Amino acid sequence: MKKKEIVLNKNIVQFVLLAIIAPLILTFILEHFGEFKASSLGETSYNVHKGSNYKKIRLHTRTFHTVFGNKIEENLYKKNIPAYRETKKGTLLVSPNYGKQIRYYAKAVVADIAYPISFSLIIIAIFMFRRKFALKLN
Repeated sequence: MKKKEIVLNKNIVQFVLLAIIAPLILTFILEHFGEFKASSLGETSYNVHKGSNYKKIRLHTRTFHTVFGNKIEENLYKKNIPAYRETKKGTLLVSPNYGKQIRYYAKAVVADIAYPISFSLIIIAIFMFRRKFALKLN
């Protein structure tokens, strides 16, 4: 019995990989437009002045709302994270720094995985259709 040989075109494999990776990267970029919200214990408003005791206020939960409508919530009370961080200019911010935001963006891509997969499948289907059939207008 002779084994059948499957031949794959290098360009097709590269295109399929690109069609899978590009929507994931695009989704990761789009997640940067999501919104962070935080709730803290001991303070109801974020209008905290530098003279007050803002460093003792702990962050309770941080929620990230993705652009696709999903929500990633993390309970941070046990981690004893301060609710406010001070920038170099002396202003107080509630949102995490970019290094900590990347973790939320990656979780958001996983939560919104249906969109990049759908986009990848549509791109691959169009590519395969165009390879198989040629459209001619008379």
